[in-house]
Amino acid sequence: ITNNTEPFVLPFWGTAPLFWTNPIAIGIPTNKDPIVLDMSTSERSANSIWNTKDGILEDWIYTTKTWEYTTCAADVVGIRNFWGHKWYWISLVAEVLSSIPTAGNFSFNIKNDKYWTGAFFHVIDIASFCSIEYFKHQIDDLIVKMKNQGAFVPWEQSFLKYERNIQIGRIDLDDSIAQEF
Repeated sequence: ITNNTEPFVLPFWGTAPLFWTNPIAIGIPTNKDPIVLDMSTSERSANSIWNTKDGILEDWIYTTKTWEYTTCAADVVGIRNFWGHKWYWISLVAEVLSSIPTAGNFSFNIKNDKYWTGAFFHVIDIASFCSIEYFKHQIDDLIVKMKNQGAFVPWEQSFLKYERNIQIGRIDLDDSIAQEF
């Protein structure tokens, strides 16, 4: 799933908002909890700015009406895309998929007309390629291999807690390590 609305995101090396944050949502079935990805293709989601009460963290780079960086959510008129050409391509594809095939507009043409925004849904029937049971088993095996290597599994609560704590400058220690101090 992806969608668009009024422009808020500067394209790679762009000077004015051209895209929406073009979120991408993907669900992958497993035998336990499904893998669910829900992310923005921009540096931060629009909601993470609009719901900010204490100001934007200093490492969040946003542009104001004078196209300078700001940490004040009220001054934001555009945010940067994920820096790097690869994320820019993903954002561009999300913009195209949520506009032309849906008979909607590109973000820069929407101008407060919510009826011309686009939402693109793409469903892959896994059973057309292999059995659902086989697919789920393979995904479960991938997750086990990730965990065995010590990799974070991004959709698990432990990772989400770790990511949130890193953002606020806090690192939780295991009780045994804390006792050593």
